[in-house]
Amino acid sequence: MTPNATNDARSQLWWMTISLILTAGAWASWLWSGQWSLLAGDASLFYYIGQQVGTGTRLYRDIWDHKPPLLFFLNGLGTRLTPGSAWGVWAVAGVMQAAGWIFFVAAVRRLCGGAAAVGGQAAGLLGVLCLLVTPNMTEGFSVGLQATIFALAWLRPRSAMAAVAAGAAGAALFQLRPNNAGALLFWVCWMAWALRAEPGRVVRQTLMTGAGFFLATVVMLGPLVSAGLWKDYVDAAFTFNFLYSASPVAAKLVVAVQQLGHWMRFGLLVLALAGAAAGWVRGGVYRTAAAGLVLWFLLEWLAGAFSAKFYHHYTVTMLVPAAALTALLCQALLETGFRTKAGMAGVALAGLAGAMLLLEASRGVRYRYTELASPELLSAAMEAAGPVLPLTWGLMPRDLWFRLNRPPATAVFHTVSFHDQTTYQRLAGPMLDGFLAKTPPLAIIRTENEIPLFTKACGESAVAAPHLWDTPELRDKKQALAGRYACWRQIGPFLLFRCRDCRAL
Repeated sequence: MTPNATNDARSQLWWMTISLILTAGAWASWLWSGQWSLLAGDASLFYYIGQQVGTGTRLYRDIWDHKPPLLFFLNGLGTRLTPGSAWGVWAVAGVMQAAGWIFFVAAVRRLCGGAAAVGGQAAGLLGVLCLLVTPNMTEGFSVGLQATIFALAWLRPRSAMAAVAAGAAGAALFQLRPNNAGALLFWVCWMAWALRAEPGRVVRQTLMTGAGFFLATVVMLGPLVSAGLWKDYVDAAFTFNFLYSASPVAAKLVVAVQQLGHWMRFGLLVLALAGAAAGWVRGGVYRTAAAGLVLWFLLEWLAGAFSAKFYHHYTVTMLVPAAALTALLCQALLETGFRTKAGMAGVALAGLAGAMLLLEASRGVRYRYTELASPELLSAAMEAAGPVLPLTWGLMPRDLWFRLNRPPATAVFHTVSFHDQTTYQRLAGPMLDGFLAKTPPLAIIRTENEIPLFTKACGESAVAAPHLWDTPELRDKKQALAGRYACWRQIGPFLLFRCRDCRAL
């Protein structure tokens, strides 16, 4: 090995170590929120379903959610690593992101230098903390895979093995969230541009990418297909999601504008746009990189608005191209600094946007999950239920699922049955049948802010939400449910309903 090669290897190891330290620091900041922040929001559903699938429950048939299976498989792996705790899931997401960011720095430093590369990573990690309350989300797992595909495109567009790896990572992204296709399209487009003088190699690399995608998909879906769950998978992950996302184009555009407005508020959009401008002005390979990254960013932005629902975490998929664009800005500022008026203006702009980003990230990690069940509620729930475990309704209170109960209904995410899509109103019937079975739960617990089950509040007897459940086949069941359960006690935001005529086992 030549001295230059040795020095480059040492430099690479140095920057990789810094990248790992940055990721570890961002991950450690989530500890400030307390362990239960790992289960905040929808993450509790993913953890719970993964836990059940890991014990042999059939996904989509025995327990239902509208996400593709990889998210639940990763949660199942995490629960096996640390049984009874969410830390295993936290570790799986952390390892995936750490590996992705290391690849990101290794790729970007070839063009922008190590300092600029870790500057871009730092911006991306702060964006993760701004947009995710917990790492256990589809987007939390996606970031590492996106960064890996980006590095493969940047470093190894000619490698057949890199094409297979990019296809496999793209398949994993697809099985986390179907509209996560932006990174794989970036790989194909960047590879085709880099090899444009060799059309035969472009075709070969495209075929190898498809082979990697196909093989990884077979591995991930094999257990479902062998269990006869293919139709259930398509029904949940695609049919329902298209209905869930059915909105006018105008509504999708409104959400797209809201997303950019949110990004402007915490400064990352400013950094990305400034990086794009810096790369464009410099020209050459930097202009090509800026153009490709902007197109990728736009693709992820539009995909995030597809559902016409404004959730901050949907835009996490925009972070990797934004981080790479920020690295282009960092490189420009390191080269010009305060030597020119443009450099001074750039430093001031980057400083302001960076301060906004850091402030928003610090607010994010101070989040506390406040709707945990109190000991008083747990005691009252067990008193109401006797030896039969209570049913928790809707998304709250989440921790009761882990401590007390497995819901008797297939649709753990109960609110899927409340959507007005005709195709999925059929889920509500079997769910109510579960409540009215021969051995129904003796107590039902929900919070005031959840979609009502059958009464709006304690003391009211009217059947709630007729506009959501107003179908002839459900009216009798709703009335029967309202007649069988009475509101028994309210503790804080939680309502406890007790069965009037049920008997404990």
